[in-house]
Amino acid sequence: MGLENLCDEVLQLVFCSLHDPTPFTLVSKRLHAFSQDPYVRAQYFLNRYGRAQAVYEALGRGKVLNEKVLNILISSGAHVSRYLIQIAMHHYFHTQSHPFVKTKWVRNIKFEVFVHFMQLGAEMYGEIPREKGQDDGSLFNSFVRERSYPVSMRSTTWETIRDILEKHNFFPFSSKDPLLAQFPLALAIEPRLLPYAVANGFYMDEKYRDFVFRKMFENSTLPDRTTEAIVKNVRELCRLDPQMFLSRTVAGEICMEAQNNEAGYSALKTLANASHPLSPHLVFAGVPGALSRTEFPKPTFTLYQLASSHLLTRSVLRRTLVQDLIKLFLKSRSITLPNTQANLQRLFADFSISGSDPSVRLVMILTAFLPACSGGAAGSASSSSVSSLKERLDALKLKPPVSLDDMMNLFLHPLMERYTPVFEYLKKEVRMDTSESDDDKVSSKRKGMKRAELKSIVEKVAVRLLETDCKGKLLKILHDTHDLHESVREVVIRTVLDKYGEEVKLGNLPDVSTSKIGAPRETFKASLCKEKEFYSKPLDEAYFWTKPSTSQEPTPTQDSTSAGGDAAEEQPEVEMTESDGSEGKSAESEPLLGVLGQNSLTTMINQEDVFPARTRRRTYTPAFILNHDHFSYFPTDTVSVAKWIKNEFGPTNKVTSIFMTHAILNDSTTVLRSYLHDPSGTPVPITLKHFELLARVGQNASYTIFAAIQGGAEFYRGEDAYVNDSVDSPSPKWKAGGYRPRKNSVGISHSQAEVVIERSAVAATDLPRAAVSPSASSGGGRKRPRRSAAAAAANRSYVEPDSDDEDMEADDAMVVDLPEEKAAVRKTDHLQLWVKHLGELQKSEQSKFRARKKQAAAEDPSVVVEKTEFLKSLSSNLRMLRKYAEEKRKTDEPQSGTASDYDDDDPEYVYKSPRSKKRKAQPRKD
Repeated sequence: MGLENLCDEVLQLVFCSLHDPTPFTLVSKRLHAFSQDPYVRAQYFLNRYGRAQAVYEALGRGKVLNEKVLNILISSGAHVSRYLIQIAMHHYFHTQSHPFVKTKWVRNIKFEVFVHFMQLGAEMYGEIPREKGQDDGSLFNSFVRERSYPVSMRSTTWETIRDILEKHNFFPFSSKDPLLAQFPLALAIEPRLLPYAVANGFYMDEKYRDFVFRKMFENSTLPDRTTEAIVKNVRELCRLDPQMFLSRTVAGEICMEAQNNEAGYSALKTLANASHPLSPHLVFAGVPGALSRTEFPKPTFTLYQLASSHLLTRSVLRRTLVQDLIKLFLKSRSITLPNTQANLQRLFADFSISGSDPSVRLVMILTAFLPACSGGAAGSASSSSVSSLKERLDALKLKPPVSLDDMMNLFLHPLMERYTPVFEYLKKEVRMDTSESDDDKVSSKRKGMKRAELKSIVEKVAVRLLETDCKGKLLKILHDTHDLHESVREVVIRTVLDKYGEEVKLGNLPDVSTSKIGAPRETFKASLCKEKEFYSKPLDEAYFWTKPSTSQEPTPTQDSTSAGGDAAEEQPEVEMTESDGSEGKSAESEPLLGVLGQNSLTTMINQEDVFPARTRRRTYTPAFILNHDHFSYFPTDTVSVAKWIKNEFGPTNKVTSIFMTHAILNDSTTVLRSYLHDPSGTPVPITLKHFELLARVGQNASYTIFAAIQGGAEFYRGEDAYVNDSVDSPSPKWKAGGYRPRKNSVGISHSQAEVVIERSAVAATDLPRAAVSPSASSGGGRKRPRRSAAAAAANRSYVEPDSDDEDMEADDAMVVDLPEEKAAVRKTDHLQLWVKHLGELQKSEQSKFRARKKQAAAEDPSVVVEKTEFLKSLSSNLRMLRKYAEEKRKTDEPQSGTASDYDDDDPEYVYKSPRSKKRKAQPRKD
């Protein structure tokens, strides 16, 4: 069927789908005649651009638009505002320029058509202001710009904006108009404008929801920005638009400036506790993951709890907003800021949050101890620190009170780097259980800990800090400065050798070659040097002495025992929070209710003001709103435990070698760089055993190791080849304390080759000096040695033939040493040794892979057996090492040549290559 036989309705659909139908109208006379119909042209603009932009787009098609098309567009419901007529007149008569109109636009239409358009506008709106700056868009801009002025100083009132919306149908007629992005801001200033804007075609996008509410709760010094005014505006906006509600994102931002924005914070609490008959809201109902519209007789302005003890709906939102907000600061460095601490303490007090939640409890205890640890030296504390600590803890009203377990959790937190306030509080305030006799079961409580108890606590803390890689500074302080810490060094050495050394032995590691074929591989994680778990996303259990989701073991205090019982009772809820735990959000609630962040309301408003108004719509995404990487998990000057171990014990110590093994197994790049590429210290040796351990667990070998081998690392089969006999190291502090110093050891150097010279039969003293210096030969060939004076004198001696003196003179004559008679040099190249042994290991792993592949094919041919990560990394990096070794061998290869006895200036002995034979021309055979 050809185009000639298509009905008009189908042709109309084809026209509306084309951006420019002009080429299509030239196909045939019927299509050209069809395109001349004014109704077809008007429907094209209405269907393709919508009622809001139909007239604006039609005014830009000068040859298509005529009087009839204009009449059909307006009678069909196309939106024509007084603002559109004003901008058209400004542009047509060159009276005012508008940046978003960059083409000729209305200047392309005929004058009589534009006069007809102005007549239609005069019939609709009467007298139209034409002066510069008096158009409706300028009035709207003035209203938005003066939002921070007092009401008495504003040149444009909200009644004026209401009139241009209601009577003159004001609305941005183009998506390029910057006023379109300013409409949500005007609604935040005056929510009563929303019905008039909706009547003109405005639709509140979900992206603007948080923007509008942020402006409503903005901190301002204006007298009319009271709590009652904010509550009234929020209620009015929610009444006019059922889809509008205060998200968790904005509510959390308001809470983060509770100290500075009193009006906004009070309005939030009022709205959270108020009940007002509104239209139905979207809420969670039924089973987890199911969304439905449910009507409640008294819906709230927020679809979540702030701090209520009961649930508003039967939903998966079992945690309150304030609790989730406080949990965010468990892993954030911003908790060290005084303003953040004050905000969290106020939220904790205002909403009466229970202190039984482990994460919330630890955060609030940190807000009390961090101010005492903020100033002074690492081990110093003022005399009033304990009393001030007690006052701050009493103000929190934690239930149960602070226990020994809470103090142990403080030592593990990365931001707790000064221990003295904690120890002072343990000495004087922590309540301990004591019994008068073993037979008596009645125990009495006493305040403070004894010296032996503190020493035991220090040893336990030192052992636990070994697994927290960011606590090197605190471990160093415990090791060096405190009078109770003489045994810390001994405990560290014993724990590392007995516990962590046995953990990484070859027989104790899981063998990947014996795992089930087709089963998912589990990544092996060693206990030490676990930097990746902290730098990527720390787990909640890394911040607690015991796991908060399990029942805690009995402690010496009755308070800690009761705390453990409470944790056990709350176990189901805690386990649910750990799944997405400290992030304070759930997968089901995030798209609707918003994501919590740590930024304040003023910070987010300032970030929004940075972006231009025209691109504001594209910036309202979760990635922009929440800056997850802005807050670090560690202090700015953190010290790695592994780095302190190397500095304290030395690179050739058994303890350091165990940390090196753990770092290689965990692929701790930071630790490996400090161990292998530290310019200020001696590198820790790499051994072939490290690669064998990686091969057993099937994990990737870090590129840092191969880079160190390429840089000149010496070859060792195991730690026994370089580890010193003494485990201890020569520290001045411990020498004075009576510790046995370590024997002097030769530092490990990264010389690429070890030269071993084997003497020939000729003594070194008999070699001529000329044979030692190389010859700079330019001829490239071998030259004849020059006669020396001694040889010439020997030839001129007068010796009788067949006499014994002839043999004696021959023996005494000077021996001319040829290059073959020089000392034989043999090089032991460590790079070649690495290439050799790693190549053998690669062959062994390939044979294991082929065996597993053959076994899998016999059991189930559909199972795909993949190479281990170790084999993949070894194959690629070993290829690089072989290439580098070959290039280095060519570079270091000794130049062929003899000593300086070869004289370039003697023309008689200049070596010349033999002349090539001339080829004789053979007669051509016919």
